[in-house]
Amino acid sequence: GHLGMPVRIKWFRERKTFTWKDVTVMLDHTRGYGHILEIEKLSDDAGKDAALMMIKQKFSELGILLTPKEEFDKRFKHYEQNWRKLTS
Repeated sequence: GHLGMPVRIKWFRERKTFTWKDVTVMLDHTRGYGHILEIEKLSDDAGKDAALMMIKQKFSELGILLTPKEEFDKRFKHYEQNWRKLTS
């Protein structure tokens, strides 16, 4: 642990970041957790909705379904409770 604090969770992650058309794509592989693809587009408040629609379109082009927040939360909780076993 750090400063006497126990280690709560560890991630063993490889990340590849690249630009595709006009978005930033992050592809993560985390041991014991799986693959995550993130697409990011910088925008101001006025352009936020358009940027979000464009990102959804990109996922659609790739044939990837968006993961609901509840699913992420459930997976995270599972990993948090089992990471030692999952990463050994």
